[in-house]
Amino acid sequence: MFLADYDMQMTEHLARGVDVWLNNPRRPWEASGTSGMKVLVNGGLNLSELDGWWAEAYSPEVGWAIGDGREHDSDPVWDHRDAEQIYSLLEEEVIPMFYRRDEAGVPVAWIDRIRASMSRLTPQFSANRVVREYTGTHYLSRGKAYCERAQGCWRRHGGPGAVAQSIGRALAAAPFWIAECGTQRRTTRLHCSGLSG
Repeated sequence: MFLADYDMQMTEHLARGVDVWLNNPRRPWEASGTSGMKVLVNGGLNLSELDGWWAEAYSPEVGWAIGDGREHDSDPVWDHRDAEQIYSLLEEEVIPMFYRRDEAGVPVAWIDRIRASMSRLTPQFSANRVVREYTGTHYLSRGKAYCERAQGCWRRHGGPGAVAQSIGRALAAAPFWIAECGTQRRTTRLHCSGLSG
């Protein structure tokens, strides 16, 4: 099924309450896998093609894998094999595990797999981890390099400054920095209305 205009709102409705997230695009057509990651934190399990994030995240204790992890283009033989594998996994593993209950009616093996999936994968495949990693490996070093470049630029072109302009009884001040190491003229306008006091 193709979902047109797939966005965060649609994902919220789809991922909430899902027991199994079935994701089977042909390799390498998995966009990024963020929907499968959202399922993790909602207590769902993934049954997905070994592509995108699932190729990195999959282990038998946390979900199920489709395919062999290689690209097969649009070969109908491989499409048939993937379909057979999906039906086999659903019939022989997923559905029996979901409905296998103890004396209290609890699906113990299913809950164990959910716990393993959430505890192992959620910390690794989350926005928090990505932001921490990107900040440490990319943003801080790039920010430092930018500041060093900007300081050199400021020294060459008169440095950062501030504009102060008297407007009636009020004084407006605005700091400015040269965005690029250039000598183009910059104009700033301040519009005020409804001032009181």
